[in-house]
Amino acid sequence: MLSTTTALPTETSWGDTLKSYQAERGLASWDKLGEAHPPKDHRVTHYEKRSKFNPLLQRHYDPRRERSARNSAAEADGAKLAAALDKQPPFDIVTHEFRSGKTPAERAPSNKPPDSRTSWNIINHKAKDPRAPPRKSVVDARAESGLLPASWKRREFDIVSNKYISDHKGRTLRDRTEAKHSAQKLFWETHDFDPLLGRYYDAGKEADFAKQRAVLSSIAGQGSVARLPPAVQYCEGAAYDIVSHAVKDQAKLEVASGVGNRAIASKKGPSVEAELRDRSVKRDDRDKSRALARFAKTVDFCEREGGRHHGYDVLTHESHVGRLARPMATMRIKKPDGPWQQLSKSAAVVTADLGGRPLPATKRSATAKAAPRDLSGAQVPAPPTAPASSRTGNVPMRSKPSGRGVPAPTGAAAPAPRPSVPALKLPTSPA
Repeated sequence: MLSTTTALPTETSWGDTLKSYQAERGLASWDKLGEAHPPKDHRVTHYEKRSKFNPLLQRHYDPRRERSARNSAAEADGAKLAAALDKQPPFDIVTHEFRSGKTPAERAPSNKPPDSRTSWNIINHKAKDPRAPPRKSVVDARAESGLLPASWKRREFDIVSNKYISDHKGRTLRDRTEAKHSAQKLFWETHDFDPLLGRYYDAGKEADFAKQRAVLSSIAGQGSVARLPPAVQYCEGAAYDIVSHAVKDQAKLEVASGVGNRAIASKKGPSVEAELRDRSVKRDDRDKSRALARFAKTVDFCEREGGRHHGYDVLTHESHVGRLARPMATMRIKKPDGPWQQLSKSAAVVTADLGGRPLPATKRSATAKAAPRDLSGAQVPAPPTAPASSRTGNVPMRSKPSGRGVPAPTGAAAPAPRPSVPALKLPTSPA
Protein backbone atom coordinates (compact mmCIF):
# COMPACT_ATOMS: atom_id res chain seq x y z
CA MET A 1 0.00 0.00 0.00
CA LEU A 2 1.27 3.45 -0.84
CA SER A 3 2.10 5.74 2.03
CA THR A 4 0.88 9.32 2.16
CA THR A 5 4.29 10.59 3.24
CA THR A 6 6.52 8.78 0.79
CA ALA A 7 6.27 7.81 -2.84
CA LEU A 8 8.06 4.47 -2.35
CA PRO A 9 5.83 1.39 -2.16
CA THR A 10 5.78 -0.67 1.03
CA GLU A 11 4.88 -3.95 -0.73
CA THR A 12 7.56 -6.46 -1.47
CA SER A 13 6.31 -7.50 -4.89
CA TRP A 14 4.53 -6.09 -7.89
CA GLY A 15 1.53 -8.31 -7.37
CA ASP A 16 1.03 -7.08 -3.80
CA THR A 17 1.12 -3.50 -5.09
CA LEU A 18 -1.66 -4.20 -7.59
CA LYS A 19 -3.77 -5.86 -4.92
CA SER A 20 -3.39 -2.88 -2.58
CA TYR A 21 -4.29 -0.51 -5.46
CA GLN A 22 -7.47 -2.44 -6.18
CA ALA A 23 -8.35 -2.37 -2.47
CA GLU A 24 -7.81 1.43 -2.25
CA ARG A 25 -10.24 2.06 -5.09
CA GLY A 26 -13.14 0.83 -2.92
CA LEU A 27 -12.21 2.93 0.15
CA ALA A 28 -13.44 6.41 1.01
CA SER A 29 -11.09 9.35 1.32
CA TRP A 30 -11.35 9.52 5.11
CA ASP A 31 -10.71 5.77 5.37
CA LYS A 32 -7.54 6.17 3.34
CA LEU A 33 -6.33 8.85 5.75
CA GLY A 34 -7.41 6.87 8.81
CA GLU A 35 -9.98 9.50 9.97
CA ALA A 36 -13.53 9.11 11.30
CA HIS A 37 -16.66 9.54 9.18
CA PRO A 38 -17.65 13.23 8.94
CA PRO A 39 -20.98 14.21 10.57
CA LYS A 40 -24.09 14.36 8.34
CA ASP A 41 -26.87 16.98 8.31
CA HIS A 42 -29.81 15.47 10.22
CA ARG A 43 -33.19 15.59 8.49
CA VAL A 44 -36.44 14.58 10.15
CA THR A 45 -38.04 11.74 8.24
CA HIS A 46 -41.56 10.31 8.28
CA TYR A 47 -40.23 7.28 10.07
CA GLU A 48 -39.03 9.43 12.96
CA LYS A 49 -42.38 11.26 13.08
CA ARG A 50 -44.34 8.01 13.19
CA SER A 51 -42.07 6.74 15.93
CA LYS A 52 -42.95 9.76 18.17
CA PHE A 53 -46.75 10.17 17.62
CA ASN A 54 -49.57 7.60 17.52
CA PRO A 55 -52.04 8.54 14.77
CA LEU A 56 -54.77 6.24 16.10
CA LEU A 57 -54.78 7.37 19.73
CA GLN A 58 -53.76 10.94 18.83
CA ARG A 59 -51.18 11.12 21.58
CA HIS A 60 -47.40 11.21 21.90
CA TYR A 61 -45.40 8.18 23.00
CA ASP A 62 -43.32 10.44 25.25
CA PRO A 63 -45.33 11.19 28.49
CA ARG A 64 -43.64 14.53 29.10
CA ARG A 65 -44.34 15.78 25.60
CA GLU A 66 -47.94 14.57 25.83
CA ARG A 67 -48.45 16.42 29.15
CA SER A 68 -47.00 19.67 27.73
CA ALA A 69 -49.27 19.47 24.67
CA ARG A 70 -52.40 18.98 26.83
CA ASN A 71 -51.53 21.96 29.05
CA SER A 72 -51.04 24.23 26.01
CA ALA A 73 -54.42 23.19 24.52
CA ALA A 74 -56.23 23.80 27.85
CA GLU A 75 -54.73 27.30 28.16
CA ALA A 76 -55.78 28.21 24.60
CA ASP A 77 -59.36 26.99 25.17
CA GLY A 78 -59.64 28.99 28.41
CA ALA A 79 -58.45 32.17 26.71
CA LYS A 80 -61.03 31.78 23.93
CA LEU A 81 -63.85 31.17 26.46
CA ALA A 82 -62.93 34.25 28.49
CA ALA A 83 -62.89 36.41 25.36
CA ALA A 84 -66.35 35.11 24.37
CA LEU A 85 -67.76 35.88 27.83
CA ASP A 86 -66.45 39.44 27.66
CA LYS A 87 -68.03 40.07 24.25
CA GLN A 88 -71.48 38.56 24.96
CA PRO A 89 -74.39 40.91 25.92
CA PRO A 90 -75.03 41.51 29.67
CA PHE A 91 -78.67 40.33 29.43
CA ASP A 92 -80.46 37.24 28.29
CA ILE A 93 -81.65 37.59 24.70
CA VAL A 94 -84.79 35.51 25.47
CA THR A 95 -86.03 36.99 28.79
CA HIS A 96 -84.23 40.34 28.48
CA GLU A 97 -83.07 40.03 32.10
CA PHE A 98 -79.62 40.97 33.19
CA ARG A 99 -77.41 38.14 34.26
CA SER A 100 -75.88 37.96 37.71
CA GLY A 101 -73.11 40.47 38.14
CA LYS A 102 -74.05 42.28 34.90
CA THR A 103 -76.53 44.85 36.25
CA PRO A 104 -75.46 48.34 35.13
CA ALA A 105 -75.14 51.19 37.60
CA GLU A 106 -78.05 53.62 37.74
CA ARG A 107 -77.49 57.17 36.39
CA ALA A 108 -79.12 60.43 37.29
CA PRO A 109 -81.56 61.48 34.54
CA SER A 110 -80.61 64.68 32.72
CA ASN A 111 -82.07 66.36 29.67
CA LYS A 112 -79.34 67.55 27.40
CA PRO A 113 -80.50 70.66 25.59
CA PRO A 114 -79.50 71.22 22.00
CA ASP A 115 -76.14 72.80 21.58
CA SER A 116 -76.98 76.36 20.52
CA ARG A 117 -75.57 79.80 21.06
CA THR A 118 -78.51 80.98 23.18
CA SER A 119 -78.99 80.68 26.94
CA TRP A 120 -82.48 79.16 26.53
CA ASN A 121 -83.91 76.07 24.90
CA ILE A 122 -84.85 76.90 21.31
CA ILE A 123 -87.61 74.21 21.30
CA ASN A 124 -89.62 74.96 24.50
CA HIS A 125 -88.30 78.52 24.96
CA LYS A 126 -87.27 77.81 28.55
CA ALA A 127 -84.05 78.76 30.25
CA LYS A 128 -81.37 76.15 30.35
CA ASP A 129 -80.69 76.94 34.00
CA PRO A 130 -84.08 77.24 35.77
CA ARG A 131 -82.59 79.39 38.51
CA ALA A 132 -81.37 82.08 36.08
CA PRO A 133 -83.59 84.19 33.79
CA PRO A 134 -82.95 84.07 30.05
CA ARG A 135 -80.28 86.42 28.86
CA LYS A 136 -80.80 88.53 25.80
CA SER A 137 -77.81 89.36 23.72
CA VAL A 138 -78.01 93.06 23.11
CA VAL A 139 -74.44 93.38 21.94
CA ASP A 140 -74.05 93.81 18.19
CA ALA A 141 -72.05 90.72 17.34
CA ARG A 142 -71.16 91.77 13.81
CA ALA A 143 -68.08 90.21 12.38
CA GLU A 144 -65.25 92.12 10.85
CA SER A 145 -66.70 91.54 7.37
CA GLY A 146 -70.07 93.06 8.39
CA LEU A 147 -71.97 89.72 8.50
CA LEU A 148 -74.06 88.57 11.45
CA PRO A 149 -73.68 85.19 13.13
CA ALA A 150 -76.13 82.34 12.48
CA SER A 151 -78.09 83.09 15.68
CA TRP A 152 -79.09 86.51 14.28
CA LYS A 153 -80.83 85.09 11.20
CA ARG A 154 -84.53 85.92 11.05
CA ARG A 155 -87.27 84.91 8.60
CA GLU A 156 -89.41 87.48 6.83
CA PHE A 157 -92.57 85.37 7.25
CA ASP A 158 -93.99 83.90 10.46
CA ILE A 159 -95.25 80.37 9.78
CA VAL A 160 -97.30 80.32 13.04
CA SER A 161 -99.38 83.47 12.42
CA ASN A 162 -99.08 83.20 8.59
CA LYS A 163 -98.16 86.89 8.33
CA TYR A 164 -95.18 88.97 7.40
CA ILE A 165 -93.21 90.23 10.35
CA SER A 166 -93.12 93.79 8.94
CA ASP A 167 -95.53 95.63 6.53
CA HIS A 168 -97.89 92.70 6.14
CA LYS A 169 -100.65 94.56 4.22
CA GLY A 170 -98.38 96.30 1.70
CA ARG A 171 -96.36 93.19 0.93
CA THR A 172 -99.52 91.10 0.58
CA LEU A 173 -100.96 93.60 -1.94
CA ARG A 174 -97.76 93.56 -3.98
CA ASP A 175 -97.68 89.76 -4.02
CA ARG A 176 -101.27 89.57 -5.31
CA THR A 177 -100.60 92.12 -8.06
CA GLU A 178 -97.48 90.27 -9.21
CA ALA A 179 -99.35 86.97 -9.19
CA LYS A 180 -102.09 88.45 -11.43
CA HIS A 181 -99.55 89.75 -13.93
CA SER A 182 -97.65 86.46 -14.07
CA ALA A 183 -100.91 84.50 -14.50
CA GLN A 184 -102.01 86.85 -17.27
CA LYS A 185 -98.67 86.47 -19.03
CA LEU A 186 -98.79 82.68 -18.83
CA PHE A 187 -102.41 82.67 -20.06
CA TRP A 188 -101.76 84.78 -23.13
CA GLU A 189 -98.64 82.78 -23.97
CA THR A 190 -100.77 79.65 -24.38
CA HIS A 191 -104.16 81.21 -25.31
CA ASP A 192 -103.26 83.77 -28.03
CA PHE A 193 -105.20 82.08 -30.87
CA ASP A 194 -108.88 82.45 -31.66
CA PRO A 195 -110.16 78.99 -32.70
CA LEU A 196 -113.42 80.40 -34.13
CA LEU A 197 -111.87 82.99 -36.45
CA GLY A 198 -108.70 80.98 -37.04
CA ARG A 199 -106.31 83.85 -36.40
CA TYR A 200 -104.11 85.31 -33.67
CA TYR A 201 -105.38 88.00 -31.33
CA ASP A 202 -102.19 89.98 -31.85
CA ALA A 203 -102.07 91.68 -35.30
CA GLY A 204 -98.26 91.65 -35.41
CA LYS A 205 -98.11 87.95 -34.68
CA GLU A 206 -100.75 87.29 -37.35
CA ALA A 207 -98.69 89.28 -39.93
CA ASP A 208 -95.53 87.31 -39.06
CA PHE A 209 -97.42 84.04 -39.43
CA ALA A 210 -98.76 85.06 -42.86
CA LYS A 211 -95.25 86.01 -44.00
CA GLN A 212 -93.85 82.67 -42.85
CA ARG A 213 -96.58 80.77 -44.67
CA ALA A 214 -95.86 82.68 -47.88
CA VAL A 215 -92.16 81.79 -47.69
CA LEU A 216 -92.92 78.15 -46.92
CA SER A 217 -95.37 77.91 -49.82
CA SER A 218 -92.67 79.12 -52.22
CA ILE A 219 -90.33 76.29 -51.21
CA ALA A 220 -92.96 73.64 -50.58
CA GLY A 221 -91.90 70.18 -51.70
CA GLN A 222 -88.20 70.95 -51.97
CA GLY A 223 -87.43 68.96 -48.86
CA SER A 224 -88.92 65.78 -50.33
CA VAL A 225 -87.08 66.40 -53.61
CA ALA A 226 -83.78 66.90 -51.77
CA ARG A 227 -84.17 63.47 -50.16
CA LEU A 228 -84.36 61.78 -53.57
CA PRO A 229 -81.21 60.23 -55.10
CA PRO A 230 -79.15 62.46 -57.44
CA ALA A 231 -80.08 60.34 -60.47
CA VAL A 232 -83.75 61.29 -59.93
CA GLN A 233 -83.14 64.93 -58.95
CA TYR A 234 -81.02 65.74 -62.02
CA CYS A 235 -82.81 63.64 -64.62
CA GLU A 236 -83.83 65.15 -67.95
CA GLY A 237 -87.53 65.11 -67.01
CA ALA A 238 -86.84 67.43 -64.07
CA ALA A 239 -84.74 69.78 -66.22
CA TYR A 240 -87.15 70.41 -69.13
CA ASP A 241 -90.59 69.47 -70.44
CA ILE A 242 -90.31 66.47 -72.73
CA VAL A 243 -93.37 67.60 -74.76
CA SER A 244 -92.79 71.32 -75.27
CA HIS A 245 -89.04 71.24 -74.55
CA ALA A 246 -89.44 74.23 -72.25
CA VAL A 247 -86.63 74.51 -69.71
CA LYS A 248 -87.81 74.10 -66.13
CA ASP A 249 -84.49 74.43 -64.32
CA GLN A 250 -81.40 75.69 -66.18
CA ALA A 251 -78.98 74.46 -63.47
CA LYS A 252 -80.36 70.92 -63.58
CA LEU A 253 -80.29 70.98 -67.38
CA GLU A 254 -76.58 71.87 -67.37
CA VAL A 255 -75.83 69.09 -64.87
CA ALA A 256 -77.80 66.52 -66.89
CA SER A 257 -76.12 67.57 -70.15
CA GLY A 258 -72.71 67.43 -68.50
CA VAL A 259 -73.34 63.90 -67.27
CA GLY A 260 -74.30 62.75 -70.76
CA ASN A 261 -71.30 64.45 -72.36
CA ARG A 262 -68.96 62.87 -69.84
CA ALA A 263 -70.42 59.45 -70.57
CA ILE A 264 -69.89 59.89 -74.32
CA ALA A 265 -66.41 61.32 -73.84
CA SER A 266 -65.41 58.38 -71.64
CA LYS A 267 -66.33 55.98 -74.45
CA LYS A 268 -64.60 58.08 -77.17
CA GLY A 269 -61.43 58.47 -75.15
CA PRO A 270 -59.40 55.61 -76.75
CA SER A 271 -60.29 56.66 -80.31
CA VAL A 272 -59.42 60.31 -79.62
CA GLU A 273 -56.10 59.31 -78.07
CA ALA A 274 -55.27 57.09 -81.05
CA GLU A 275 -56.04 59.94 -83.46
CA LEU A 276 -53.87 62.36 -81.50
CA ARG A 277 -51.03 59.83 -81.41
CA ASP A 278 -51.16 59.29 -85.20
CA ARG A 279 -51.27 63.03 -85.77
CA SER A 280 -48.24 63.61 -83.57
CA VAL A 281 -46.28 60.79 -85.28
CA LYS A 282 -47.01 62.31 -88.71
CA ARG A 283 -45.97 65.76 -87.49
CA ASP A 284 -42.68 64.38 -86.15
CA ASP A 285 -41.94 62.59 -89.43
CA ARG A 286 -42.72 65.75 -91.40
CA ASP A 287 -40.46 67.92 -89.23
CA LYS A 288 -37.66 65.37 -89.47
CA SER A 289 -37.91 65.17 -93.28
CA ARG A 290 -37.95 68.97 -93.55
CA ALA A 291 -34.87 69.26 -91.37
CA LEU A 292 -33.02 66.68 -93.46
CA ALA A 293 -34.12 68.42 -96.67
CA ARG A 294 -32.81 71.76 -95.43
CA PHE A 295 -29.50 70.21 -94.49
CA ALA A 296 -29.22 68.27 -97.75
CA LYS A 297 -29.21 71.50 -99.76
CA THR A 298 -26.22 72.93 -97.93
CA VAL A 299 -22.68 72.92 -99.32
CA ASP A 300 -21.27 71.08 -96.32
CA PHE A 301 -23.67 68.18 -96.76
CA CYS A 302 -22.96 67.99 -100.49
CA GLU A 303 -19.21 68.01 -99.85
CA ARG A 304 -19.56 65.25 -97.28
CA GLU A 305 -21.78 63.27 -99.62
CA GLY A 306 -19.23 63.64 -102.41
CA GLY A 307 -16.29 62.90 -100.13
CA ARG A 308 -14.60 66.27 -100.74
CA HIS A 309 -13.86 66.84 -97.05
CA HIS A 310 -11.31 63.99 -96.92
CA GLY A 311 -8.64 65.94 -98.89
CA TYR A 312 -8.13 63.17 -101.49
CA ASP A 313 -10.02 61.52 -104.31
CA VAL A 314 -11.97 58.57 -102.97
CA LEU A 315 -11.68 56.71 -106.29
CA THR A 316 -8.01 57.18 -107.24
CA HIS A 317 -6.72 57.97 -103.74
CA GLU A 318 -4.80 60.98 -105.09
CA SER A 319 -4.30 63.89 -102.74
CA HIS A 320 -5.66 67.32 -103.54
CA VAL A 321 -2.93 69.16 -101.64
CA GLY A 322 0.84 69.04 -101.58
CA ARG A 323 3.33 68.12 -104.28
CA LEU A 324 1.83 66.55 -107.41
CA ALA A 325 -1.63 67.40 -106.10
CA ARG A 326 -4.60 66.60 -108.21
CA PRO A 327 -6.89 69.59 -108.76
CA MET A 328 -10.33 69.29 -107.22
CA ALA A 329 -13.39 69.77 -109.38
CA THR A 330 -15.18 73.06 -108.90
CA MET A 331 -18.38 72.96 -106.87
CA ARG A 332 -21.47 73.96 -108.78
CA ILE A 333 -23.30 74.89 -105.59
CA LYS A 334 -22.31 78.29 -104.33
CA LYS A 335 -21.54 78.44 -100.66
CA PRO A 336 -23.62 81.09 -98.86
CA ASP A 337 -21.89 84.19 -97.61
CA GLY A 338 -20.72 84.31 -94.03
CA PRO A 339 -21.84 86.92 -91.52
CA TRP A 340 -18.86 89.23 -92.18
CA GLN A 341 -19.38 89.09 -95.94
CA GLN A 342 -23.07 89.87 -95.56
CA LEU A 343 -22.20 92.76 -93.26
CA SER A 344 -19.68 94.21 -95.73
CA LYS A 345 -22.19 93.97 -98.59
CA SER A 346 -24.91 95.66 -96.60
CA ALA A 347 -22.48 98.38 -95.50
CA ALA A 348 -21.55 99.08 -99.11
CA VAL A 349 -25.20 99.34 -100.11
CA VAL A 350 -26.01 101.66 -97.21
CA THR A 351 -22.94 103.81 -97.89
CA ALA A 352 -23.87 104.18 -101.56
CA ASP A 353 -27.44 105.07 -100.64
CA LEU A 354 -26.34 107.68 -98.15
CA GLY A 355 -23.73 109.09 -100.56
CA GLY A 356 -26.36 109.82 -103.21
CA ARG A 357 -28.53 111.86 -100.85
CA PRO A 358 -27.89 115.62 -100.47
CA LEU A 359 -26.52 116.64 -97.09
CA PRO A 360 -28.18 119.47 -95.14
CA ALA A 361 -26.58 122.90 -95.30
CA THR A 362 -24.49 123.18 -92.11
CA LYS A 363 -21.20 124.64 -91.07
CA ARG A 364 -19.55 121.26 -91.54
CA SER A 365 -20.75 120.81 -95.12
CA ALA A 366 -17.53 122.08 -96.61
CA THR A 367 -15.49 119.87 -94.34
CA ALA A 368 -17.65 116.86 -95.19
CA LYS A 369 -17.19 117.48 -98.94
CA ALA A 370 -13.48 117.93 -98.58
CA ALA A 371 -12.96 114.79 -96.47
CA PRO A 372 -15.46 111.96 -97.07
CA ARG A 373 -16.33 109.79 -94.06
CA ASP A 374 -17.78 106.33 -93.54
CA LEU A 375 -20.79 105.27 -91.40
CA SER A 376 -18.88 105.61 -88.15
CA GLY A 377 -17.85 109.21 -88.92
CA ALA A 378 -14.16 108.47 -89.48
CA GLN A 379 -12.32 109.65 -92.59
CA VAL A 380 -12.09 107.19 -95.44
CA PRO A 381 -8.44 106.13 -95.90
CA ALA A 382 -6.70 107.02 -99.16
CA PRO A 383 -6.21 104.24 -101.74
CA PRO A 384 -2.71 102.70 -101.94
CA THR A 385 -0.28 104.27 -104.41
CA ALA A 386 2.13 101.35 -104.68
CA PRO A 387 1.36 99.03 -107.62
CA ALA A 388 0.31 95.51 -106.89
CA SER A 389 2.74 92.68 -107.38
CA SER A 390 2.78 91.17 -110.86
CA ARG A 391 3.98 87.84 -109.64
CA THR A 392 1.60 84.97 -109.87
CA GLY A 393 1.05 82.77 -106.96
CA ASN A 394 0.75 85.58 -104.41
CA VAL A 395 -2.62 84.08 -103.50
CA PRO A 396 -2.27 80.70 -101.74
CA MET A 397 -3.97 77.77 -103.42
CA ARG A 398 -6.46 75.99 -101.22
CA SER A 399 -8.72 73.01 -101.69
CA LYS A 400 -11.75 75.18 -101.17
CA PRO A 401 -12.27 78.94 -100.97
CA SER A 402 -12.12 80.29 -97.45
CA GLY A 403 -13.29 83.84 -98.17
CA ARG A 404 -10.24 85.37 -96.53
CA GLY A 405 -7.88 85.65 -99.60
CA VAL A 406 -7.61 88.81 -101.76
CA PRO A 407 -7.91 88.02 -105.52
CA ALA A 408 -5.29 89.54 -107.82
CA PRO A 409 -6.49 92.22 -110.27
CA THR A 410 -7.00 91.04 -113.84
CA GLY A 411 -7.80 92.66 -117.19
CA ALA A 412 -7.69 96.43 -117.57
CA ALA A 413 -7.28 96.91 -113.85
CA ALA A 414 -4.03 94.94 -113.87
CA PRO A 415 -0.92 97.13 -113.40
CA ALA A 416 1.68 97.53 -116.15
CA PRO A 417 4.54 95.05 -116.07
CA ARG A 418 7.88 96.27 -114.78
CA PRO A 419 10.69 96.91 -117.33
CA SER A 420 13.23 94.16 -117.62
CA VAL A 421 16.55 94.68 -115.89
CA PRO A 422 19.44 95.19 -118.43
CA ALA A 423 22.28 92.72 -118.34
CA LEU A 424 25.38 93.73 -116.47
CA LYS A 425 28.35 94.41 -118.80
CA LEU A 426 31.64 93.47 -117.16
CA PRO A 427 35.05 94.30 -118.73
CA THR A 428 36.90 91.30 -120.08
CA SER A 429 40.62 90.76 -119.55
CA PRO A 430 42.86 90.68 -122.67
CA ALA A 431 43.83 87.27 -123.84
